[in-house]
Amino acid sequence: MLLFSVAISSCTSLDQKMIPAGQELENAGPLEMRAGIEPYYQRIDIFRQQNCTTRTTTNADGTITTSRECTPVPYSPMGVFLGNGIFVDVRGNIAVDLVTVTGLRNNNKFTMRQELPGLFSSGESRVSRDGNTITIFEPGLFSDDEVIIKIRPDGLDLEDGVRLVQDSAGIRYTGVEKTTIFGFEIGSEPPEVTINSANSLQAGPIKIVRDAEGNIQVGGLARFSKKPDHIEIQYAGNIFADGRKEYIYYGEKRMAIVNDDKSLGTAFFWNDQSVQIQRVHTIFQLFGKDSVVHIDQ
Repeated sequence: MLLFSVAISSCTSLDQKMIPAGQELENAGPLEMRAGIEPYYQRIDIFRQQNCTTRTTTNADGTITTSRECTPVPYSPMGVFLGNGIFVDVRGNIAVDLVTVTGLRNNNKFTMRQELPGLFSSGESRVSRDGNTITIFEPGLFSDDEVIIKIRPDGLDLEDGVRLVQDSAGIRYTGVEKTTIFGFEIGSEPPEVTINSANSLQAGPIKIVRDAEGNIQVGGLARFSKKPDHIEIQYAGNIFADGRKEYIYYGEKRMAIVNDDKSLGTAFFWNDQSVQIQRVHTIFQLFGKDSVVHIDQ
């Protein structure tokens, strides 16, 4: 049995030693557009969609306070692989698929466990594969949630008779009337991945297109371009300013997604025993939470 762990930490600036540079740099593989299913949810966010609500409160003295609360949009198992471990799901979440980049996707038996400390309770989330069965377990404050998925040659069997089917036309749900899967309500018109051509796919509301130079445009979110020693992400801007850029650097068993001066972003590396991940997304990030994901094979 191999014990495999992911340690996550943070500081005010990324540790430059974790970012591939110089002779450590490796060329990324070609960008691609491949409809696919990512059922493990072991992802490192590049861009995470948010559900935000604004609340206005009138105080006793007559003043008005406005607050904005945001929660991450849940992942979807269906989407498009862009190569080099990059996955875009039908809800617009863009991430690195950790199971793919570490080579675990080729294994048919493993368990990934992560401690989830909370204010009132703590527990351990688990994702396991045993042959053609994937089990996802999430602890809750009042009740736990467990989802059992069966892997089929043409997709997945989910809950309540719902199936996720993949063929030459794309990926779609079947057997859906109305159910909740992975914390997201699936109604009578669930999202799909549709293959329009070799250079055009529709992932839910997001159109993904490859141009003549090989750049990939992910809807109105971002453009991915392969450069000699990195992948460039150009995010969408507005009428007032150009969008920001991030860069993905690859080395031997290491990756980094960083800003222009490489001070902010996410960097991680792995070996036979562990993957260590460092996230720094603001210079005002003084404290961070460490967590460990154990993987038994």
